[in-house]
Amino acid sequence: MDTLTVYCSACDKDVHVTRTPAPLHSGEANLEEEQLVCLAYGPRCPLDKCPVANVPSVVMGVRLARNGLHPEHGWRTMRMRCDGCETEAELEVLDDLYAYCTICGTTTQWAVQH
Repeated sequence: MDTLTVYCSACDKDVHVTRTPAPLHSGEANLEEEQLVCLAYGPRCPLDKCPVANVPSVVMGVRLARNGLHPEHGWRTMRMRCDGCETEAELEVLDDLYAYCTICGTTTQWAVQH
């Protein structure tokens, strides 16, 4: 994948982005040609919207995880039960609310109970 450098107003610096490859087949649903993925996604990203791609910030985390890409800081992982495949799995923590299952690709909400 080719990377581009763009300015991110949330980070107040230039960040690297890439585009996911277009689907290899056409389907009945409207499939997007490509998706923009910010490689600098991390815990300091605003919770509401990614200014680079104009999508909710957690969507950027999901795009990174689904494409096997890792943000500059790497993924924090936790072992827990996945709601999607109902197995105990290593989930990549995307932010304070969501984790991504490395087995089935489900995005799961999580919380710490004290």
